Amino acid sequence: MFLGYIVAHVGPNGIMSSEKSWLKLKPILEKAVKVLQITMFSLVIAAAGILMGEQSLNQKQKLEEKKSALQRDNLNLGAEIKALERRVTLLRSDPKTIEKAAKRKLGMTRPDETIYIFGKNSGINEHP
Repeated sequence: MFLGYIVAHVGPNGIMSSEKSWLKLKPILEKAVKVLQITMFSLVIAAAGILMGEQSLNQKQKLEEKKSALQRDNLNLGAEIKALERRVTLLRSDPKTIEKAAKRKLGMTRPDETIYIFGKNSGINEHP
């Protein structure tokens, strides 16, 4: 209603006919106010999107780097798993591999073999 008093039309005889002008301008002013409100709201949303977009880009870049590192680790672990699976298969089926593992890990020998141990860390107690 305040706008109605401010916006007045001066007629040809110099008399202000504010009420008639207000009735004519009211729909136009209401549309202008709505357009202004929508524009302001859009600007606020756009500004928030721009600010959050920069953070999102940084976060996305960090996640992409982490994803790449995890994919490299995954490939390395896959290769390690294949190597261990081959070793397990050999330890289950290849007599020479089984014998080598028994000698190395358990210190086992064949009856006709003699083991010689050299060095400080031989495990033999040197004190009488």
